Amino acid sequence: MFRRTLYNNGNCRLTAGLLGGLRLERERGSFKVDRRVSTYLLDVLDQYKGLGGKVEPGDEGATYIFEQFVMAIWTNATSAHFREYFSQAPEAHAQAAMLESDAPR
Repeated sequence: MFRRTLYNNGNCRLTAGLLGGLRLERERGSFKVDRRVSTYLLDVLDQYKGLGGKVEPGDEGATYIFEQFVMAIWTNATSAHFREYFSQAPEAHAQAAMLESDAPR
């Protein structure tokens, strides 16, 4: 199946399928990302674009968003990191990414 790589840090890779399903691939195997969790990532990216960010390769803000997302889903839904990440509004993640990026404010 054809999958587009969204993020790759050497330890894991976040990919999207043709229909938009996300998968986190690690050395120990891979798992499909729950649709509700995937939708949250899309909300964060939409907020980031609304603030003037660019979701494209090399953008530091987008990379920051993917890094934070991957760290949250790397664990399971019962972990404190997962709960903390998903308890925040998407706007908070987008604003933090803007601080990391070179995008004009």
